[in-house]
Amino acid sequence: MSTKDVWTIVKRSCSLHPEYLVDQLAKSAVLEVVRLPVAHCEELNPIEMAWSQMRSYIKTHNTLFNLSDIERLTHAGFDVVTHLHWKSLIAHVPTKTEDHYWEV
Repeated sequence: MSTKDVWTIVKRSCSLHPEYLVDQLAKSAVLEVVRLPVAHCEELNPIEMAWSQMRSYIKTHNTLFNLSDIERLTHAGFDVVTHLHWKSLIAHVPTKTEDHYWEV
């Protein structure tokens, strides 16, 4: 089958508006789930800021330019984003970034 044929079958068999468990739980708690666009790499997503800081750590400390050093720096880079740091990144979105987008 061609990709087009497969997608036709997938579209027919899938609901146009899938219902996720998290949506049902949120609805029962009178909450709304807001999703970011797929592969959204702007500052509305705190994980992107964490990845950016980790990549910066690796780039700054990479002196040997070999795969084993990159692997070691990657593991060390995970330690750069502590739970307190992560908490501040999450708080940054609604207090700084989101307000900017609403103004624009």
